[in-house]
Amino acid sequence: THLARRDAARPVGDERHAHAALVGAGLRAPQRAGAAGVKTRSTVRLDGEKNRIYLYLEGFHDLEEATRMRDLYKDAIAACRPGFTVLADVSRYKPGHAEVQEIHAQAVKLAAEAGLSKVARVVGKTPLGGMQIDRIARSESKYEARNFATHKEAEAYLDEE
Repeated sequence: THLARRDAARPVGDERHAHAALVGAGLRAPQRAGAAGVKTRSTVRLDGEKNRIYLYLEGFHDLEEATRMRDLYKDAIAACRPGFTVLADVSRYKPGHAEVQEIHAQAVKLAAEAGLSKVARVVGKTPLGGMQIDRIARSESKYEARNFATHKEAEAYLDEE
């Protein structure tokens, strides 16, 4: 996987898999599910200037999709400095099976070990997917995490010193 880094926000990992862009107050994931092994529009994006990772989790992840996302996340983590933050949009994520939860737990451990300082999760109006991710994170790490209804609220929380 090739990792390009700039100070401005940039997709992480194989360009076929990471095309998220921050537009206005919300994340957009223009990538088409079904393209080149992509099963969902889930993406990872790095903002090097903010030392922040943006995760967009959508739909149901099988083992292949969960592994793809963990690997992209791992690439983004490697490009961050200790103290980095994560904004995770799980508002369209559907909870997965136990095997998928284990892959997500591996991603949580990677981030915690690399010096993640805090996480803001956008859960929207139906926080079911966020509840699963929150349960996994609490069992695997001790970093600060909060849930929000909107991207604007989540960004404001992460921007606090």
